[in-house]
Amino acid sequence: MSQSDFERLDEKVNVEREPGQRVMILHGFSSEEVERLIHLMRAGAFPQCILGVTTPISLKWTLRDLISKLEEEHYFIMERRKKEEEKRAEEEKLNEN
Repeated sequence: MSQSDFERLDEKVNVEREPGQRVMILHGFSSEEVERLIHLMRAGAFPQCILGVTTPISLKWTLRDLISKLEEEHYFIMERRKKEEEKRAEEEKLNEN
């Protein structure tokens, strides 16, 4: 697909997202390939983005619904990580005393 194809698809779907927010949806990749991609993303080889892998159920959804679900999951994961980091920092602070 060319850039203009993606732009037309984006206009047609009219998915609202934050400026600069990126979503990558993978289909047909093996588990090992997904793990390698995640490793490369964490190493900075790719821009940070919301990453999703299709499932038999998600293939029946609209792109808008899929992206919305991925955003919800991403928000949940980020909030959980934030709480875990805060808890870890609090525990470290208590251990110092």
